[in-house]
Amino acid sequence: MTGTPVLRLARTRPVLFALFETALTGSCALVCYVFAGLLHLENQGRETWDPSRPLFLLAYAAVLSLPFTWALRCVPVAPLRRIVDRVVLARAVASTAVCVGVFAWAVAY
Repeated sequence: MTGTPVLRLARTRPVLFALFETALTGSCALVCYVFAGLLHLENQGRETWDPSRPLFLLAYAAVLSLPFTWALRCVPVAPLRRIVDRVVLARAVASTAVCVGVFAWAVAY
């Protein structure tokens, strides 16, 4: 077997990988949504441009991408499944990086 341990997990235990990635992306989306809500409450009436809008959009996009990838996982084509696993892994890494970045920005803001 070749590849990273995460991709090996995706091949050997696809349901466990899918549940782990869904929990990770969902929790990162929830963190973005909470920070956006707090930022929106803090900014009410002070500025014309609301800086929480991109965070709300990011949270909604992450949550809406989950059913799409779950539907793609149900397609029984092995090459498509490998591509979906790599895309899902990239999304998990990006979600985590964005979540950490949002947290650091919220602490600094």
